[in-house]
Amino acid sequence: MVMLSQFVLKVSWEVLLTPVTYLVVNVLKRSEGVDVYDRGTDFSPFQI
Repeated sequence: MVMLSQFVLKVSWEVLLTPVTYLVVNVLKRSEGVDVYDRGTDFSPFQI
């Protein structure tokens, strides 16, 4: 019962805070003006 309640609590907490995390990340990316993880990166699984 303790394991189930902790699981539900943690999953619920993350679901509630995910929009806040995305907001903070987007504000920081906008203020920096650079997305260093996507610069020069090719995510395509196909080689041309």
